[in-house]
Amino acid sequence: MIFTLDNPSDAYTFETDDLDVATVVVLSTSNGQHGATQVDGDFKVPVFLMCSQSDVDDWSRTNFSVDYKALADRVFVEKRDAVIRCLDSILVGGADDREIFNAAVADMTKTKRKAFHDMWDDKKRSSMSNIGSRWRKIATRLREDSKTSNAEPTTEGSLDA
Repeated sequence: MIFTLDNPSDAYTFETDDLDVATVVVLSTSNGQHGATQVDGDFKVPVFLMCSQSDVDDWSRTNFSVDYKALADRVFVEKRDAVIRCLDSILVGGADDREIFNAAVADMTKTKRKAFHDMWDDKKRSSMSNIGSRWRKIATRLREDSKTSNAEPTTEGSLDA
């Protein structure tokens, strides 16, 4: 599924097959300052700016039957690889841009793809806020943590960059 990232900056899209992964990634990387809207569906993660934790927990219980901390803990443990893929998928632009980007990088090596992605961000982004780079750095950190530690991840500030 493709989602748009609801933020006051540039248009971004990201991909995941899991609504809970989309929720946890968006809320944990933005402290509730961003939301997300499913492109070809009805699911929406609201912006929780100026809301209390109980507001986030109520929404989480309505949509996932658990409070947000329980949801995030479960997702980071059970779906860590999906979280990393979701974070890596962030792209400046809309769904049409994503189609063009994916066609352009389809046959690239990992190194060339990263360089192209960085260039894409620089050319397409108008804001000083580089959400895409931040998400990919978090993915790299989670990937490295997975290789070096068997400890369970924590959601307490773990994604604050």
